[in-house]
Amino acid sequence: MTTGLFVNDVLYLCDPASCPTVPAEAAVKQGDADGNGSFFERFSSPALSDAADIAFQANVNDGLRTSGIYIRRAAGGTIETVARINDVAPGVSPRCSSGCWSRLR
Repeated sequence: MTTGLFVNDVLYLCDPASCPTVPAEAAVKQGDADGNGSFFERFSSPALSDAADIAFQANVNDGLRTSGIYIRRAAGGTIETVARINDVAPGVSPRCSSGCWSRLR
């Protein structure tokens, strides 16, 4: 079991059996690449799965200062993009970007 800690510019993971005597691991931090050519600036409060995957929203420095939703996989530490502002929602007609997702029911 792993728990998460939220700080605006770093998301930490630590093992409850040894935390806080053993420093927490920085799972994602400000300046890390998001895999789309952008870099993380600030994070939302994360959600942690039973598999220790971390879902989070982050502001990114991509020239437009947009944001996205990401998952940091515990197995391998890869970061996957779920959606970014202005991404097109798949299979939706008429075309809808993430800015109109809240209107979809």
